[in-house]
Amino acid sequence: MVVLIFQTFLAGKIFSQSQLDSLEIYNPYSSVDRIRKIINDNFSILSSANKAQIEAYQNSMLEDQKGNNFSGAGEKLIDIGDIYFKSGIYTNALQSYYKALNQYETNGDSINAALVKLKLARTYYFADLVPAQDFYSNAYQVLKTSNDKKILALAYYVGGLIESNQNKKSELFGKALVIQTALVKKYPHDKKLKATLATILNSNNKVEQAISIAEEIGNNWLQIVYLNNYGFDKVKSGKYDEALKIFQRSLRLCKTERNKTMLRNIYDNIARIYRLKGNWQKAAEYQQLMHYVEENLFTERFSFQVSEFKVKYDLEKKEIENTLLAKNIAIQKNLNYVLIVSVSVISIILLIVFMSKKRLKFAYALLDEQNQEISSKKIELEEINKVLHENEYNLKEAQATASLANWELDSLNNKLLFSDQFLQIFESTADKAENDFKRLIDEQIHSEDKIAVVNFFFGTNNKATKEVIEFRITKNNITKWIKAQKVSLIDEAADKIRNFGTVQDITEAKEKEKIKIEIAAQQSFSRQLIQSQEEERKRIAGELHDSLGQDILLIKNRVLLGLQNEEIDRNSLNQLNEINKSVSSVLNSIREIAFNLRPAHLERLGLTETISTVIKKFEQVSSIRITSHIDDIDGVLETENEINLFRIVQESINNIIKHSNANEAFIEIIKGAEEIRLTISDNGKGFDVDSINEKASGFGLRNIYNRIQILSGKIEMKSGYLEGTRLEITIPFVGNE
Repeated sequence: MVVLIFQTFLAGKIFSQSQLDSLEIYNPYSSVDRIRKIINDNFSILSSANKAQIEAYQNSMLEDQKGNNFSGAGEKLIDIGDIYFKSGIYTNALQSYYKALNQYETNGDSINAALVKLKLARTYYFADLVPAQDFYSNAYQVLKTSNDKKILALAYYVGGLIESNQNKKSELFGKALVIQTALVKKYPHDKKLKATLATILNSNNKVEQAISIAEEIGNNWLQIVYLNNYGFDKVKSGKYDEALKIFQRSLRLCKTERNKTMLRNIYDNIARIYRLKGNWQKAAEYQQLMHYVEENLFTERFSFQVSEFKVKYDLEKKEIENTLLAKNIAIQKNLNYVLIVSVSVISIILLIVFMSKKRLKFAYALLDEQNQEISSKKIELEEINKVLHENEYNLKEAQATASLANWELDSLNNKLLFSDQFLQIFESTADKAENDFKRLIDEQIHSEDKIAVVNFFFGTNNKATKEVIEFRITKNNITKWIKAQKVSLIDEAADKIRNFGTVQDITEAKEKEKIKIEIAAQQSFSRQLIQSQEEERKRIAGELHDSLGQDILLIKNRVLLGLQNEEIDRNSLNQLNEINKSVSSVLNSIREIAFNLRPAHLERLGLTETISTVIKKFEQVSSIRITSHIDDIDGVLETENEINLFRIVQESINNIIKHSNANEAFIEIIKGAEEIRLTISDNGKGFDVDSINEKASGFGLRNIYNRIQILSGKIEMKSGYLEGTRLEITIPFVGNE
């Protein structure tokens, strides 16, 4: 059976690898579907093996938690986080590391907590997030006090990472290398020590040794990272062929590991080398492959996004519930008091009547008076009871609206009392909830939350406390999030602890928070995409101006020299004149393209003059008369945001020329006290604004929306059939200065 499984796995591996080898063989423009299918079938952010390993770690972690082995549970959380990190799922990795950090900090384990902070810092660094430096600094302060050589080597390494002085940085990395080398010699079979040594060697610019160690211990992921670093060093030195071989080696390892995140980066690196070598066709092919991987990576990451959510609980309704409960108790006490007083009075009257018939008349009179008082009290109680019923009805309606229920646990009989909404939240019968609540928990509560929920409802406590917990209910493959609150009060009269509280279905709030995070992630991606576009435009504009433009200018100068030759024949003279005209035309076209890609005016003359220039250029190449009024807005925005504002104007004019059929347009930029107001209008054919917003059609319009969003601005679009179009855009100074 073992042999059969191995053979099946090996055959699948060979077939899959042959598919992967064809990624660079297929034409990336004519074989798009094939390439996308190969990437989708063979690469995944999280492989099935990784998912199985995560599940195994989670099960083992539950066993550790049951046995109060918090250290073991922390290790499993770190292992889970490492799998997510190497797979590029940084949000999930951060969640696992934060849970592990909480375990160690709760138990006062400062060293392990500091080691977890290193992993958090590494994850933030790879995800290009800010807190990385803070975590490195916090971890370094703890680790440097340790006497353990393994910990001390890490401390020196981390110290080198955060040190700004180059000499001190080299000194700290050197100390780390000496200690770690000695540890590896002492424990030659410890792969973790060797992996750490490889990391320190890489920091000491000994990349080849780091790659060798990573290969020796079979850590392909580290090999890929170090090979990429090594390749970049070769690129910086201008050794493009050597760099290409290194990245090709890294590419093979990526295919072996099915690492889609690294595959995207390597395709990008190879495309960059081919561009530097002047092989534009190869560069474009690998760039296209990178886009296919990036497209697949974005889609899978978007569906995998998991984050922690914060939910607000309606405290006012809880206060209403407590107030009504207190009124109910007070009313009950008053009712008991009235009944006791009434019975006592009647008893006394009957005794008096029995003892003396002479006082019977007086007794009847007194009895009538007491009856009237009782009637008055009864009417008062009925009114109070009516208010109580109304309040109880309002409370039930409020609880139903908020998916909220209250409960109380009889600690002597282990019997649960609850309001009507409780059964709807738990999707249970009254009998099971009242008499077998523990079984209900075992059947419906998510496996990761069962222990915590049992302790919450049935845990023993000898003092008054208030607790809150969030957990999941799973039924018919549907998961709901529940938030429960518990108040424990000491009932000295009954010699017991009273446990009561509320439960609330917060699933909808969780989903809303998830959608907010997904939208934020999409906005972040759009911002990065636009930034990458601008960088690429700048690079291409520079290439056109500095390389191709200079070459064509040289041709023009040679032609002009030829025209100065008096011995040249007439036919050659005419040819040279034609060449001179063509070269001048091509040179003007290159300058025009370079200006549209990255206007040099923006950096030399400022944003105001650049916008005025581009308006004039558009007016020259079209039949549309453009009227403009531009305030001086130089220095108001950062350079990156000035480019975004320029692109908004440029794209808007493009849209007018391409689509509006207008003969007049108006552009106005007003600098206000706290904002820039941009108005762009035309007298063209117009369109249905609602249909455009629903379809989000047109790359240009979508680009305008994305850039306005980056600038924290607002846009109002007005248009109608044969009524022209008007865009009113507001961009605040705050956050853009």
